[in-house]
Amino acid sequence: IYAQSLLASYKNLIGNDLSSLNDKFVSDEAFIEHYNQVFEREVTALNNGECYFLSAIQDGKPVGWITVDSKPSRGQGEFYLREMAVDNDFKRKGIGSALLQAITHPGSPLTDAKTLLVITRKMNIPSIKLFEKLGYVESDYMHPDYSSEKYLSFEKKVN
Repeated sequence: IYAQSLLASYKNLIGNDLSSLNDKFVSDEAFIEHYNQVFEREVTALNNGECYFLSAIQDGKPVGWITVDSKPSRGQGEFYLREMAVDNDFKRKGIGSALLQAITHPGSPLTDAKTLLVITRKMNIPSIKLFEKLGYVESDYMHPDYSSEKYLSFEKKVN
């Protein structure tokens, strides 16, 4: 479900040429295989206590989810958002906003978080607008796995 939803989202953003995201994405199948592996790593990280997971469910169906590192990223109280996805049929209905707000809500595992760090592709205008609408500001933080040529980083003081 995760990879299929992500595939549909990227095709909405860039059309059918997935190779502009990554040279390895020569087909839908290659994209799905890659992101199924990413999701498997997220599940392993969750099982190892390396991240927190929050899911949005509607009518018994998962329609969105978010994972955040369980340990500070740069310093005390700064946490990195690892992944966030919302099913295409449920985009622009407040689910992404609700997930971002709920992950640091009192009673959540990140109650003590001071800052939430997020990274998105520069071409992902809907995500950029969402982060800005929720008060995130551009940051100089860049996860070592990403390049500032293709990605933007945002942060928000949350507590």
